[in-house]
Amino acid sequence: MNVSFLLPVYNTDKILLRICINSILHTLEDKHELIVVNDASEKEETLDQLEKLRQLTKPNIVVVDNASNSGVSYSLNRAAGISSRPLLAPIDHDDLLMPGGFQDAMRYLKYYRSEWIYTDEIQIDHQGFLINNFFKPAYSKHLLRSLMYLNHLQIFSRDLFSRTGGYRIGFEGSQDHDLALRMSEIATPRHAPVLAYQWRIQTNTLSRVNSVPSPKVIERSSIAIREHLTRLGLDSTVTLAISTGSAYKIRLKAETTPKVSVIIPCKLGTQREINGVNHVLLEHCLQYLERTTSDFRSNYSDNFEVVIVINAEDDKSAANGLLEHSSLAGKVVSDEPGFNFSRKCNLGATHSNGNILVFLNDDTQFLTNNWLDTVISMLVEDDVACVGGLLLNADGSVQSCGDIVGHNAANHYCPRKIPDTVGDPMHRYVVDHETTSITGAFLCCRSNTFETLDGFNEELPNSFQDVDFCLRSRRQGLRCILSPEIKLFHFESSSREPTVDMETLSFFRHIHSDTIASPDLFQLWKYQPVHVKWFSLQGLIYARRRFPFILRNVAREILRRIGKKPRARYKYLID
Repeated sequence: MNVSFLLPVYNTDKILLRICINSILHTLEDKHELIVVNDASEKEETLDQLEKLRQLTKPNIVVVDNASNSGVSYSLNRAAGISSRPLLAPIDHDDLLMPGGFQDAMRYLKYYRSEWIYTDEIQIDHQGFLINNFFKPAYSKHLLRSLMYLNHLQIFSRDLFSRTGGYRIGFEGSQDHDLALRMSEIATPRHAPVLAYQWRIQTNTLSRVNSVPSPKVIERSSIAIREHLTRLGLDSTVTLAISTGSAYKIRLKAETTPKVSVIIPCKLGTQREINGVNHVLLEHCLQYLERTTSDFRSNYSDNFEVVIVINAEDDKSAANGLLEHSSLAGKVVSDEPGFNFSRKCNLGATHSNGNILVFLNDDTQFLTNNWLDTVISMLVEDDVACVGGLLLNADGSVQSCGDIVGHNAANHYCPRKIPDTVGDPMHRYVVDHETTSITGAFLCCRSNTFETLDGFNEELPNSFQDVDFCLRSRRQGLRCILSPEIKLFHFESSSREPTVDMETLSFFRHIHSDTIASPDLFQLWKYQPVHVKWFSLQGLIYARRRFPFILRNVAREILRRIGKKPRARYKYLID
């Protein structure tokens, strides 16, 4: 299986173009092909480099000229039309292909017999210095809508490209995102976890001005996303999720307004100091639940209820009094003796009437108004099992952006403590995205999905019932979505000590051995900070391993500051 590299060129800096072309030439050998389309470049230095490429006179190197500047979509389509290989790989004219990574990607493609594959990439600045390693998740349908994370390197079959109609004229700047969305409707891309590409981040490009997406590109991307969802039969609105990046917030419109049941398992009378004031947790939780759902309840008063599940020894009349005081419609249910969190949640679900179930801990406080609209929007698609939000600690730092499951562990995902950031290169603090597991402190799902999965497993009474529920749903081909727009404080384990006994942990590892022991599909471990005690054996071992990387980064920063150009990675085949 051989590849045609598609390289559109327009007034490219001669050094950047030379490095780009040479990186491809080192990969070509005799089986692959390079198709260069000169989109009516005017710069002499660009034309000189293309002439040198022509002079190589190799049959698998083709250089053609457009009569006029026709745009990147036209140029890529022309290159694809000229190509003679079964696979296509578009390359930007100022980036670098990594031959070793490309060979590894081809091994993945051949092994899985995939018609579409994408790799990880390295982000570099104009001078070639490292900005970031861009580790991507396995195919994430929702993330692709929100963010064009597939990016580079992509290799796809010419047949798939033809069936989707190629690049669309008029979508320049967002042509890759538009094509990926259309191809995803008839094929599923496979992730090759190898670094095969160096993406040069420029301040000003076709799609960016001063590192900010241009209004035209934002408009074209929004149209591409809306049209994609319309083809799937989904009515939607698309807006920017962040003003400084090409990340989008998508809200699907439900055909009817569902009835919502908020299920709160609790121990009545539990108190905690919050912002210097002592609060009864359930009362505090109901207060903020009432405030943040007022618009929904005023419009659909019959479509909202609260089900409070208390311990057997708690006073039911006191709980009813709290509910009546909050003006929230609902009921109080008493659990049987003996603590079992899973049983309490299942009991609440049994006594609820909602189409959507919201499992909410009493030690939470909503910060986002009208969060219920987001939940309803996320649950429009039938293949979504559950929805969660961004949980914060009492001091405002991030506690959990979903859970990491893999490498024989299950932990909260928290790449950065400050919530007002993008979080990680996938913008997980900004855009809705699939995750492995949703934290049970705030977990929303449809009632029919909950019934199909037999609810929370009562053999996990204290912990891991949320992770177990999500892993079982993923085995059924369902997705777990986290929406960071929904923010809430979680005063973790205020009602009960956060202990995980070894018997439960061993049992959980056994029943989910295929998932928990496997690599993390979403590559969250790549961005999760490692916290170790420095003055310990493990800390010293970690420091010893990290020292060469720290030294290398310091050296790069010094070179960058003194303005020295980076050493070329490749031996030039054209000068």
